[in-house]
Amino acid sequence: MNGLVLKTKSNSVEGRVVTVAVNAFGNVDSQNDISVSGSFTKTLNENFKRIKHFLNHDYNKLIGCPLEGKEEGGHLVMRSELADTQLANDVLQFYKLYQKNGLTLEHSIGVEAMQRDQQDRRKVLQWKMWEFSTLYNWGANSDTPLLGIKHDLRNAPEQVLKFAKSALEMDFSEAVLVKYDDLRKLVEGALGGEKAMIQCDCGNAFDYYEQEEHRLDKEILEEYNNTLYYMLMGEAERQAYQRRDEVRQEVAEVIANREKSVVSELVYVRCPYCGRKHYHNEIIMNKSIAVPVAEPSKDTTGTESKGISFSAIGSMLK
Repeated sequence: MNGLVLKTKSNSVEGRVVTVAVNAFGNVDSQNDISVSGSFTKTLNENFKRIKHFLNHDYNKLIGCPLEGKEEGGHLVMRSELADTQLANDVLQFYKLYQKNGLTLEHSIGVEAMQRDQQDRRKVLQWKMWEFSTLYNWGANSDTPLLGIKHDLRNAPEQVLKFAKSALEMDFSEAVLVKYDDLRKLVEGALGGEKAMIQCDCGNAFDYYEQEEHRLDKEILEEYNNTLYYMLMGEAERQAYQRRDEVRQEVAEVIANREKSVVSELVYVRCPYCGRKHYHNEIIMNKSIAVPVAEPSKDTTGTESKGISFSAIGSMLK
């Protein structure tokens, strides 16, 4: 059974009844199929009473009762009355929230191809439809759909803040309201320079400094510092001391900048949802926060060890 995804062109909400476009005709869909006009006629006539309305294709999350299905304006359009449950109520609030902000949720259908065009196998002449679903599908935000949040957070955070505030005015369950309030606080803090916001590819957004920073362990750091010692003290220091004061200052600045670039690649946090690595230079909006400098281990500094940091060498060259 295929799941054909369609980003709804329009939807309407009247009471608890939603009208949504769940598939389009004549275009190549997510499964590389092309639905031919009339391909749903037979299943709507003969199988309509068995069609279900789910959330995220989860058969344990029945949220509505289909009332009507028809081909209209190049789309398969379904009307469904949402159930009087907390889950379905949250879905209804999302429909209203997205409509209020000029956005739409996505939908897809569970279908089986019964007949194909013999000349172009991509074209489906007859579908058997089992269900259609309202989709959240935003990774970590699977219970709180945020359309295009990754793009909007990086380019238009004010719009995301407005969206979150709109959500807080809706009749959502407490769990959803808490998530939107957390998002509001995060974006407001980032805009005010108080939080260092990271946007993960999984859809989750979080404060960089609320997560544990991962740094080099002592063994790697010791080897790292020893290598720097031999590389820099062996030649760079001798060369630098032969130069005029202005040149020594330039060398010190190069070393200092190199330290920042190296540290930015070795110090990171992980997304609290999916575990992906995120580095300091990925912080959104709060670019003024200084890149943290990894301090040498106590066991790798001093005269007994050749370990030395870039900043120490930089100071010596000034």
